[in-house]
Amino acid sequence: MRIIHAVVATAFAASTLISGQALAVTATGNLKVKIKIKAECTVAADTENTLDFGEVSFIDNDLDVDGSLTVRCTKGTDYTIGLGDGENGDRTMDDGASNSIAYELYSNSDRDANWGTGGSAVSDEGNGAEQTHTVYGRVPAPAEQPAPGDYEDTVAITVTY
Repeated sequence: MRIIHAVVATAFAASTLISGQALAVTATGNLKVKIKIKAECTVAADTENTLDFGEVSFIDNDLDVDGSLTVRCTKGTDYTIGLGDGENGDRTMDDGASNSIAYELYSNSDRDANWGTGGSAVSDEGNGAEQTHTVYGRVPAPAEQPAPGDYEDTVAITVTY
């Protein structure tokens, strides 16, 4: 009988070793998977943000054109766009010499909301994609016709979020 018990015990031990049930022990834990999305806004390259009044010989009436600027902000990020007074400090384009032409920037098509910094800035909410905002420009009819030349100015775009 002892031999039979020994054979049965040996066969049982061999079968549990083969199946792995006798030696398998399970431990559990967790793996955290993380990412932090930070709020951020960017402004499109300077070459994309242009307000071009074109080529004219005379400015007899107000000259109005529309341009655009592009901002990209993280989804759900509230932001405000301010436009500075330009390199000349007074929203004038100059020809690199002593000649200048005044211009104005507006946030609406009626051209009655001057677009600057602070209270007259434009606000929006980011959606994760590029968002285009129209800039309404005007060169008021000057008291005196400007001299021929290439006039320009650079206005800082400030996005606060």
